[in-house]
Amino acid sequence: MTHKDKTTAAVMLDLTITRRFQAPPSLVFAQWVTAEAIRDWFAPDTYATTDCTVDARPGGAWRLRYRSDKGHEFVENGVFREIAPPERLVLTLTQAHSAFAGPETVITVTFRAVDSGTEMTFHQSGFREQAHRDGNAEGWQECFDKLARLLAA
Repeated sequence: MTHKDKTTAAVMLDLTITRRFQAPPSLVFAQWVTAEAIRDWFAPDTYATTDCTVDARPGGAWRLRYRSDKGHEFVENGVFREIAPPERLVLTLTQAHSAFAGPETVITVTFRAVDSGTEMTFHQSGFREQAHRDGNAEGWQECFDKLARLLAA
């Protein structure tokens, strides 16, 4: 999905991922707003979280630092815009590492009870380049695979 930003006339790219988890919405939602939980899944495979802080309230900041198995360090941070447990969460996300500072993106996550647990719809908007969006899609899929394993345990 794309949309035009009227002020810059740049095409902005969006990412949407829908996943089902074998856990109730309240538990899946909690994985997004608790630093202890985020540490376990909010980084792609081959990466380990080294620091995480979360102030889970509208206007509250969050920050995550993680490192690859090759020693590359990354930081992601943002602000919670909306917290409506257990149905909806809106937050900003900016990525940075030594050679890259990404644009601020907006993530909206909705959680819906289904017979087998929770259907989570993840939407991230604000990418400027397709390669960046596609790389994030791959990373998020790995993160959500980790989340599914944690919730199933």
